[in-house]
Amino acid sequence: MPLQRSKRRDDAVDKIRTINWFRCIGDHLDIYIPREIQRFLQPGKTGTGVNSIRNNRYLEYSEGKHVPRPDLVEHADRLVDGSSWELNHVLWSVLRCSGPIHGKEHKWIRELSGDIPTIVIEANNVIRLRGDRHYLGSFERRASLDSLTALTILLRMNHERQDFEQVWECAKSIFRVLLMIGNDLNERCIGALMFDLYAERVFCLARYNGNRIYAEKSNYPAMSRVLYELAEHLREKNSHVKDRKSKNHYLIQILSSVQIGEFFQPLIGPDLDIGAPTKAYSEWLSVRNSETAEY
Repeated sequence: MPLQRSKRRDDAVDKIRTINWFRCIGDHLDIYIPREIQRFLQPGKTGTGVNSIRNNRYLEYSEGKHVPRPDLVEHADRLVDGSSWELNHVLWSVLRCSGPIHGKEHKWIRELSGDIPTIVIEANNVIRLRGDRHYLGSFERRASLDSLTALTILLRMNHERQDFEQVWECAKSIFRVLLMIGNDLNERCIGALMFDLYAERVFCLARYNGNRIYAEKSNYPAMSRVLYELAEHLREKNSHVKDRKSKNHYLIQILSSVQIGEFFQPLIGPDLDIGAPTKAYSEWLSVRNSETAEY
């Protein structure tokens, strides 16, 4: 992907992607102190004091307050292969786009890795917009930033064509994928930020049959942590040797469980923009919030 930044700033998106980039480099070093990251990337520009960070720039990177320059990103990528991918992933362009995405979708999808593009784009170069649970489940089984991006593009495209049923189904799959990759996002210190951004810009588009998804009522850090821990327990119970390739298999097993899968569902209720909630719904929401708060 070209090492360049968009000229149009988006503080919410830029904060997430910059922290993600900084933490990626920190993962490589197994240390996340700004001055140590600076010493690794720019050993000749660390200043004179023990705690000196020239212009506090690396402290700003760690907090997502300033996007690194393209030349620094390129230099860092030579030292930490793939770090530029974390900063310039196509997902950030998708989330930044506030207007119609028509005309951009093919380019975005082709930038995704693995077999995601072949799943989305059919032989006649047409993007497959609708699909059953098997189709949407294929993205969940490949839960990653790339599958999340594909689902987000499909949701936006279906919203533009006013296929609100498919928007609804895409939104539920996005919710599950966000939970499945939540442990990774939380470890990068961007989990809550990412989920809040999706609640504000993506889940708000999911309105169907008089209902909407109340993503903002979900305790995402807790839900994603519990899901990860349960899946790890199940995986260790069923295998003597940990197989990281099968991680998503166990996550999906938990999400599909009749006994506990309900805990990981998004809050759904009447769309208050078209009518007041019923007494029964208000009571249900109160109980659900109490149950979630226990975790």
